[in-house]
Amino acid sequence: MFYEQLKKACKQNGTTVTATLKKIGIGTANGTYWTNGSAPSADIVIKLSEFLNVTTDYLLLGKEENTISLQSEGIHQTDGREQELLRNFRLLPDNQKDQLIGRVQLMAEQAAETRKAV
Repeated sequence: MFYEQLKKACKQNGTTVTATLKKIGIGTANGTYWTNGSAPSADIVIKLSEFLNVTTDYLLLGKEENTISLQSEGIHQTDGREQELLRNFRLLPDNQKDQLIGRVQLMAEQAAETRKAV
């Protein structure tokens, strides 16, 4: 089940299992082990779920609540650029995440002001 769910999550993100494993530094031979029914370690499941923007329950149990929900903010889907931004954001150390959030907030405020002026 795990490997099938991993393949689905990769496809939803426009990538493959092999490419995903390479990108996050996990040996590609693991894909073969998982195809044959071996279970990944908890650390690997967490790393994959964060990178692919799915829950660990989705990967391990097939629960369909597979994406991080932002519905309370009116965000129901993310496009490819947003997914890439999130993947890269997750690779940053915390201090750089904070810096980036501050910059994005400033840019959003400036964009809002520009829209008001038009």
